[in-house]
Amino acid sequence: MCDCREKCPTCKALEREKKIKELLKDLEMELPQPIFEKVKEELIGLLN
Repeated sequence: MCDCREKCPTCKALEREKKIKELLKDLEMELPQPIFEKVKEELIGLLN
């Protein structure tokens, strides 16, 4: 991770990726596996 004082594009992207992974973990705990996999695929498709 860089040590910039302001949010550079790299820091913003890393922060976004970390938050997405955290949210996916939360979803995985709450949803049945087949539904989670479908939602995960759709979200990744939308985010890319």
